[in-house]
Amino acid sequence: MSCHHSVDSWEMVGYGLPVGDPSIPALLEKGTRVFADGVYLMADCFGLELDDVTFSYELGACTEDIDLGWYRLPKGSLGANYLKYQGIVGGVPKVEVHVEWQMTPKTEPHWNVKGCYITKIQGDPCVYSKHMVIPKPGTDFTDPAAFASVGMTVTGLPALNAIRSVIDAPPGILTSADLPLRGFAGRFK
Repeated sequence: MSCHHSVDSWEMVGYGLPVGDPSIPALLEKGTRVFADGVYLMADCFGLELDDVTFSYELGACTEDIDLGWYRLPKGSLGANYLKYQGIVGGVPKVEVHVEWQMTPKTEPHWNVKGCYITKIQGDPCVYSKHMVIPKPGTDFTDPAAFASVGMTVTGLPALNAIRSVIDAPPGILTSADLPLRGFAGRFK
């Protein structure tokens, strides 16, 4: 996440504060609550009625002063986190979203952040899918704005892909479970 140059965004979720600061959990939950939406979305698509969605976290403290060039994190401050939103049915987690963020690998604890989206389905058969979103060939990686634009584009794609289906839909409320999977329909000529 050290490529997302927005000090205000990171301070809003507690980065830079001493890892023991009691305000960090509430800041993290408020600033990442959008990831709970993914739990609700998947549960809806699976036809699951959730009893609750829970939030849990682990915090990584910087083991030394960190200078990212655009942001400084003092030793002992929040430099990484591992978050989990779990959709609970009958006391059992059924749908989970895990979020690993790190500004630096120099934290304790330290997570081996994968830098991608991972989908795991535990069933028969089990499925493990690793999805990487990377810039197009020739992207200037020295320009943080060019690199960051990849994440912004990916964030907007579900809404863009839904436009045709929403226009063609009858009046009423739709959820993602009501929309067809379009994939790359009409993208190749």
